This record gives sequence, structure tokens and C-alpha cells, in this order.
Amino acid sequence: MQDYTGPAPAFPMSYSRKDYYIVALIRRPHIVEYADHNYYIRQNMLMFANPQTPYNWRSKNIQPAGAFCVFTEDFMKGCGNIKNYPLYQPGGTPILDLTDEDVEQIMILFNKMFTEIESDYSYKYDLLRNHLQADKAEGDI
Repeated sequence: MQDYTGPAPAFPMSYSRKDYYIVALIRRPHIVEYADHNYYIRQNMLMFANPQTPYNWRSKNIQPAGAFCVFTEDFMKGCGNIKNYPLYQPGGTPILDLTDEDVEQIMILFNKMFTEIESDYSYKYDLLRNHLQADKAEGDI
């Protein structure tokens, strides 16, 4: 399942601060403008963005693909202070290069989230947070 796919947008994403956190799995070559750094991604990346840092990404390919998760700080209450997570720290490296095998494993997690979010289960958001806490406890995050 690919949640983020399609032709290049008519209007590129603006380079600005957003009001949310994001974890984005992006396949194919990209240029990421993140604060005062440019990252050149050749194949696959996992990007972590926060509301305090302006960012933008541009596809070097006509049709990007991947998946992303957008959430607020309030959503993460009970999972620790997201501002303290190393990947969201100022000066940290918010981009991880991934192998195709890494992408396969991460897509399994995204697909679980897609399945849960599409369900009618009343407590699906609690379930998503609980999965995150279990993964964090096991050292996966």
C-alpha cells in the first residue's frame, strides 16, 4: 500500500514551519531543505520534522512515492515528551538514508497504522499510541 503517490504537485510545498510533527518515508531521489541544511537523498529516506524547524522537500523524480504520519504534540501525550526525542532535537540529523530492505520493514508499520486508522474501532487513536509505546519500550524508536 502506498499512501503518498502521484505526479509532481503543480505548486511545490512551501519552505516554512508547520504546526505538526511528521514522520515521512519517501522513496526515490529528493532534495530536502531543512533549516540551514540541504540533504540530497539518492534512493530512500525517513524524515522527521517538527513544528520548530522550517523544511521542504522536492522530488528529483516525476512521481514520488512513500507514506507519512502527521501528528501533534498533544497526540503524543503519554508517550514521553516528543521534544526530547533525539530525531527532533535542534542540530540533530532529521534524515535517515534507508535501504530497500529497511523500507519494507517500515512499510509494515505504516500499513498497520493505515489499517487501524481506517477501522471503525472507537479507541483506534489509543491503539496507535499504545503501539508506539510498545515499540519505544522494545527499543525500536
